[in-house]
Amino acid sequence: MGKPMVSGQTPRRPDAPLDWRRRAAKLLARGDRKGAAKAFQRYLSAPLTHPVLRSIEASIERRDFGSAEFLLTQHLAGDPDDPAALHLLGKAMVAIGKYDDAERALRHAVEIVPAFAEARYRLAVACLMRGSFEEALTETAHLLRAMPNNVEYLRLRAGALVGQGDVGGAVEINAALAKAHPGRADILLDYGHKLRPLRRAEDAAAAYRGVIALIPHQGDAWWQLANLKVGALKDDDIVTIRALLASKAPTDHDRYHLNFALARALEDRGDYGAAMAAYRVANRDRLRVQPEVPGVTASELVDRAIALFTPEFLARHEGSGDPSRAPIFILGMPRSGSTLLEQILSAHPMIEGTQELPELGLIVRTLDDAERPGKPPYPQSLADCGPDELRALGAAYLSGVAAKRRTDRPHFLDKQWSNWLHIGLIQLILPNARIIDTRRDPLANCLSMFRQHFARGASFTYAIDSLVDAYRSYDRLIAHFDAVRPGRIQRVRLADLIDDTEATVRNLLDHLGLPFAPECLRFHESDRPVFTPSAEQVRRPINRDADALVAGFAPYVDDLRAALGELAAP
Repeated sequence: MGKPMVSGQTPRRPDAPLDWRRRAAKLLARGDRKGAAKAFQRYLSAPLTHPVLRSIEASIERRDFGSAEFLLTQHLAGDPDDPAALHLLGKAMVAIGKYDDAERALRHAVEIVPAFAEARYRLAVACLMRGSFEEALTETAHLLRAMPNNVEYLRLRAGALVGQGDVGGAVEINAALAKAHPGRADILLDYGHKLRPLRRAEDAAAAYRGVIALIPHQGDAWWQLANLKVGALKDDDIVTIRALLASKAPTDHDRYHLNFALARALEDRGDYGAAMAAYRVANRDRLRVQPEVPGVTASELVDRAIALFTPEFLARHEGSGDPSRAPIFILGMPRSGSTLLEQILSAHPMIEGTQELPELGLIVRTLDDAERPGKPPYPQSLADCGPDELRALGAAYLSGVAAKRRTDRPHFLDKQWSNWLHIGLIQLILPNARIIDTRRDPLANCLSMFRQHFARGASFTYAIDSLVDAYRSYDRLIAHFDAVRPGRIQRVRLADLIDDTEATVRNLLDHLGLPFAPECLRFHESDRPVFTPSAEQVRRPINRDADALVAGFAPYVDDLRAALGELAAP
């Protein structure tokens, strides 16, 4: 029998990756994490030779993520410390939006092999996508220490800075990248996206024009330009977009962006019939290219919430949760006027405007974790939470938000539009938080959503039936809480805000227990970044421009009006 191999010796076949993998496992079992990490690095530096992992890698390339997940789960059950398999699992989970699963797998991979840069990069991506911006910044800092000029690491860091509210820091990174890589359309597109939340519309437009000069059929640049402001696209641009759509150059993703841009340009010229036809094509193609992920519908979630949050249930939990009075939740469907209200309230010297915060959604994911054995799905899982757990959940929310705040004002806004699904959770874990319901005329609101291309998270808006189902669900859930907790939710109608801004703002501030501040009426002068599609509108004084749009589209939305039924009645 040969002598046992010790740390520092070389396997007989040092070029065989699986030999290094076996050596790493032995060193890890002996507690030699440093030696194991070096052996793992040798294993990872070679192409995959394990037949199962090669098959999984091919499945991921084919976007067959279901097969990849199944095979990886089996492989890791027998070899839980294989960093190559953990990385592949993280890669697949990021691709299908399972960011929590991705983070767990990738974090384990970099714990085993700290120098595994590819896994650490994808870990930073997963953290960014799930809203853990501080963790994403930590991981990108680690990566940049080794490669300070890596373009992808810097772009990822810029995205995390935006999440933290440091848009200036992100713009600085993107400006330097755009200058260093003038031929990179993707970098220039990023630069335009970072400029848009600031009062730099002309610079953003120039960046998007720069992208189009490099890649004429780049649909996202055309849409962003069209969505930037009224009149951003010229007559010649319409001719160009139509020619591009008639060519074979655009990808499927480019095509739906181009149709959204064409629709907006036609709308700007008052050609509402042609614009609506283009919006219908754009929405249809968007849904075909990126279909809705099957899951629990808004209507089903509302049914569950109404069944759980009875007067008796809420009474039993009276006084639970964190007592903080800092949060102010602005609820509302997208395009309901919530960004306008956010801009008005953030001008108050006692209220900090943040952005669409992910914290409540992160808490919901923990409460709806399929790996919690024997636990019912959310929101029924809240029935098992005692006072201490509810208080801890409220504290966790506040702690997560604290990392993103930039001032010491006593109150802050959370305008994440999907929070409306979690009104009951808010009342349990943050009983003293204020809740505002922003409402717009249902037909106008739904039409506005259908006219907007959302980057992610609002795929229900791309079909009339799912759009109306979501709106009806929202209306039904708010009505339920109005009945079981009268006066708990303050409603602000966009029409009232337009008709008598000062009186509406005074009434709202009184409900919030705050003094009137004249700065709220000068909200359009604020320099705070605005990240939603309403960025340009809320930088102008209140106006009635939307009324003319609704009137113009009225002859072309009979299906939407019929689906809304009584809600669309004058």
